[in-house]
Amino acid sequence: MLTSYIQQVQRLLNDELAQFYSPSDLTQFINIARGTIAYQSECLIANGSISTVNGTQTYGLPTIAPPSGGYASAINIRSIRSIVSGVGAVLEVRPWQWFSNYYLTGTATAEAGTPTVWSQQTQGSTGAIWFWPIPNGTVAMICEGSWVPVALTTDSTPEALGYPWTDAVPYFAAYMAYLNAQRGSDATRMMNLFNAFMKASRGGATPDWLPPAFPPLRAVPGGEGNLGQ
Repeated sequence: MLTSYIQQVQRLLNDELAQFYSPSDLTQFINIARGTIAYQSECLIANGSISTVNGTQTYGLPTIAPPSGGYASAINIRSIRSIVSGVGAVLEVRPWQWFSNYYLTGTATAEAGTPTVWSQQTQGSTGAIWFWPIPNGTVAMICEGSWVPVALTTDSTPEALGYPWTDAVPYFAAYMAYLNAQRGSDATRMMNLFNAFMKASRGGATPDWLPPAFPPLRAVPGGEGNLGQ
């Protein structure tokens, strides 16, 4: 897949012989594009897992084990289920300020048991999940969230992004390449094409019968903001 991406970007840059843009630079731009598409579209929604540790209340998002198939790390968590004796229980989620006010002050922080409430502190890769009560043992947690893909290094690296999102990758990579070469007008042209492909991908991937259940596109640097569905 990586070689195919590089060839597509080279064609967009009119640089099939790699005279002006090195494959190593294009690989970096391709991986930036893939991460951008993942967080902008939230197209990689999947279940990861984590096990609580006795007395440990907070767990960084990078410690949540990703699913197989090319997923790297979670960038947000949507829901958490605890698995006790083979039965799953959905934990209540609270906004961080609410959680902080009621569960991180007073005597509540001293309570221990199987967690029933969770909240996320800080966003992105440095985010952390907090549980209450404080875990008093090992409990398996299934965490559904939005993920970013692993970086492609060879053609054997699994590509987590699926069609139609893969169509947009070369355009954002070409945008990055033109920015790096200080070719602003060409970069703008590629960004416009990227936005068009992203909007088309969201429209094609979102069924008409249940559109509110699917996430909107996020803003990207130099883009047109939130493109909606």
